[in-house]
Amino acid sequence: MIMNDITNYIDMLIESLKQKKDVLIQIKEQNQRQSEITKKEVFKLEEFDNTIKAKDKLIKKISVLDDGFNTIYERIRVELLGNKLKYKNKIEELKKLVSEVAELGISIQVQEEKNRQSITQSFKDKKKEIKKFKNSKASATTYYKNMNNVSKEQSFFLDKKK
Repeated sequence: MIMNDITNYIDMLIESLKQKKDVLIQIKEQNQRQSEITKKEVFKLEEFDNTIKAKDKLIKKISVLDDGFNTIYERIRVELLGNKLKYKNKIEELKKLVSEVAELGISIQVQEEKNRQSITQSFKDKKKEIKKFKNSKASATTYYKNMNNVSKEQSFFLDKKK
């Protein structure tokens, strides 16, 4: 391959990584929104669902970017590995971007795990609330049934004595 073609391909790889970095930053922002939603006193499922849909679209973008990156890289891999000195500056830029993208990916995974734990706890709390409400309702119902029966029995005995 001609050096100019390789340089153009490397530039495409660099641009692809920059775009991926931007998309990962957007995913991180959606994760932050999810975290805020789970910490609110009133959990709004629709808001949470919207962040999931937005993240899904962003993840699809990343998949497309990764496929394109891999295709281009496979095309020039042999040339790059064989002529590292010739493309040293571009390779360094690629390495830097790959490192930044990897750090963002790890940060997102940590954030995702925190969000998962937070929402799990939120659901547990809601479940306890519902159970407590059901128990209170059952107790109240039993109490009122017993009170109704007691008053009927008492009035029966009073009527019987007359």
